[in-house]
Amino acid sequence: MKKKIVLFSFVMLIFCLGGCAFRNRGNTDIAKKELTMTEEEAELLLKIFPADYDVEKIESGELFSYQERMLLLYRASLDYLSEKYPDYHFDFVGGTPKNTWGSPYYKFQICETGSEDIYGIYIRLEEGAVTITDNFYGVVIRESYDSYVYHEFSGEIDSLVGIYSVFPSPKELDSFTMTEITDGSIYLSPQTAVYLTGPVVSETEWEEMASQVEKIIIDRKIYGYYSIYYLPDIPGDISDGESCRSYMESNGCLYDYKFPNWKP
Repeated sequence: MKKKIVLFSFVMLIFCLGGCAFRNRGNTDIAKKELTMTEEEAELLLKIFPADYDVEKIESGELFSYQERMLLLYRASLDYLSEKYPDYHFDFVGGTPKNTWGSPYYKFQICETGSEDIYGIYIRLEEGAVTITDNFYGVVIRESYDSYVYHEFSGEIDSLVGIYSVFPSPKELDSFTMTEITDGSIYLSPQTAVYLTGPVVSETEWEEMASQVEKIIIDRKIYGYYSIYYLPDIPGDISDGESCRSYMESNGCLYDYKFPNWKP
């Protein structure tokens, strides 16, 4: 992905997928589906319930009620993903029942086919309703959001080479605009990495650079949690946030600085 500086009409840029909820209010159809398992479903249940007494039930096909519930919620999650992200393909790599570690959610861990990045599906069962949210929406909006943040810095931070953001929190939203994200009206808790490059600099010079970046973020009210990294003398093909992220995973960084800029 080549580095882009794109001017967007952020007010009109509507995302109709921002962690929006999938609801099945007052409908019990989810509990009426055929429970004959596929091999893929059995493998997932074995990952979720690895205890010996669970394995015996799963392998025999005679599921405990809590195993049946996870199976049905898995199938509902498949329907949810295919409706919300028809252009993407996912693999389920694990799951967690409700009440594990005090969580109010049933959870599944997913990754986009061919990727190792893990995202979450979060399911609530309340008053006859099934509500499903996710945090994969961040993948879909990342390029536009990163381009917005990059544009805010461009012209002022000569050492800037890339931006990379993740959105870890699920949100129950039907739609939102980019402006609502960036001004904090809808707070999606972005975690943004800012990558700087250039020749090797002293720690004092680095502190001045990081302070300049922090000031821009605060003055322009770009809310989120920020990590600023300095990657000296990087290869010429490292030219955007995604390639900087991969480069740093293998080579590390010279300096880093982290700070929150939460919505007041």
